[in-house]
Amino acid sequence: MSTFMADSNSKQEYFCGVDLGGTKILAGIFDSAFNCVGKSKVSTKAERGSGVVIDRIARCVREAVDECDLNLKQIKGIGLGAPGSVDPEAGRVLFAGNLGWENVPLEKELEKLLGLPVSIQNDCNICTLGIYETELKVKPKFMVGIFLGTGIGGTSTPSATHDTGRFSTALQARVEEGTLCERILARNSSPTSSWRDKASGHSCRPIARSRNDQRASRPSMRR
Repeated sequence: MSTFMADSNSKQEYFCGVDLGGTKILAGIFDSAFNCVGKSKVSTKAERGSGVVIDRIARCVREAVDECDLNLKQIKGIGLGAPGSVDPEAGRVLFAGNLGWENVPLEKELEKLLGLPVSIQNDCNICTLGIYETELKVKPKFMVGIFLGTGIGGTSTPSATHDTGRFSTALQARVEEGTLCERILARNSSPTSSWRDKASGHSCRPIARSRNDQRASRPSMRR
């Protein structure tokens, strides 16, 4: 991976991207060419309430900026991907099950703490859009993004690149019989389990490790 150094003495413009998850908060600082020049990560501590989490987001942003030897005045704005149902126009997270949030004015509160413009969107939508436009250069005609974390979510390029309506959420998923997802659900089934409990990254990890162990234990076919 290439390393890019921030120039604290230039008139270069920098931007901050934040991934808010159920277990961790990740902030990255990017230059105008979208090179990542620094990042920081802290745990979310969602059980402490939305106020504490927003304070921790601000802390994570400040630490990422400091890591680049920059100051907040050099950051033009912050884009944040939040889980669940988001109202980008109002700057609110309407509902995020893995955070225990309902109707949280995230954008307004974060702007108060950092003194910078903030824009929020559903995390799956904005992540897929970033990959589609920056990494893939808008080449595919159609693209689907699936994200496994504390929860599981996804989106597609039509919903990511066009108007998603006032309220932004990720796509719903349907499980086909006999697929890996169906086997994951069967393995983790219980009367009180949700889709998130059964098919999140935490649930998939033991299966992935088991498969890797099986591959490692197979005799080599090389002579």
